[in-house]
Amino acid sequence: MLPYAANNKVLRKPLCTGDGTARGVTISNYRLEYKSQDSEQWTGLPQSNVLTMSVFFLEKGLNYTFNCYASSSQIASEGGASFESAPVSTFFYYGQAPFWDSIRAPPPVNPPVLHYAYIGNVFSMNIKALDTDLSQNITISATGLSACGAMLSNIVIANPARALLVFLAKPQDSGKTYLICYTAQDSQSMTAPPRCFRLSIASPAPKFISPHGALEASGKTGAVIEGAPHVKATLAATAGCQVEVQIVAEDATSAGLQGFNAAARGYKVRCTTVHASRCWKSYKLGFCSAGFFF
Repeated sequence: MLPYAANNKVLRKPLCTGDGTARGVTISNYRLEYKSQDSEQWTGLPQSNVLTMSVFFLEKGLNYTFNCYASSSQIASEGGASFESAPVSTFFYYGQAPFWDSIRAPPPVNPPVLHYAYIGNVFSMNIKALDTDLSQNITISATGLSACGAMLSNIVIANPARALLVFLAKPQDSGKTYLICYTAQDSQSMTAPPRCFRLSIASPAPKFISPHGALEASGKTGAVIEGAPHVKATLAATAGCQVEVQIVAEDATSAGLQGFNAAARGYKVRCTTVHASRCWKSYKLGFCSAGFFF
């Protein structure tokens, strides 16, 4: 099967011709005949000594067989006889490969487009492929599914073809990125170029917004770093008065969501322990962002 059939067939002159004699025998003419798979009638082109022959009025969506013959002629002193070779046959389907829907398929970019999935949330993607040859049925498949546990469902083998990718991210998937590629193949085994995307599972990324001054995670040096799990603050206090500290934390996840969007997906922040030196009895907690709690 050839991936695509044009109306021109190019016949290349043999590298070696002859009947075994020292001078050889020249190829004088070529003959081409063809027929569709469903026909018993061969259509022949006139013999010609050119290497390019044009065939017109082929019907798309059909399989064709082409036979090519080569003729040689002896010189008069050797008898002047003509000989025709056995045919060299070519089989191909005259049509076009499937193609992807412009909306329901990942774009053809490199590196592949990045999508995020969220732990405990179902990620899904609709896929669609088409073929200009209406008699063809298309099958959609995918690679990379076993690595992450995703699956194709609602598969429709038709023209157009459809499928639904479904994936449920688990805690152990946090921070991992998978490569998934789709393929579309029609009844003639012609395929569309694969379409791929990267699926990254968002990991938690909690950080304090207030008060300012994050402590190093180890807590040993007291160095101020961004996004550490501890904070410290120096406050002015008046004896006998309540000290109020506003503590705000959020988790934008590794996908960089806004706090309320992350909370809606289950990425919530819990402030577990608060240490207040000396005036701990009069310590008053402020608030966490929407969706977060103490």
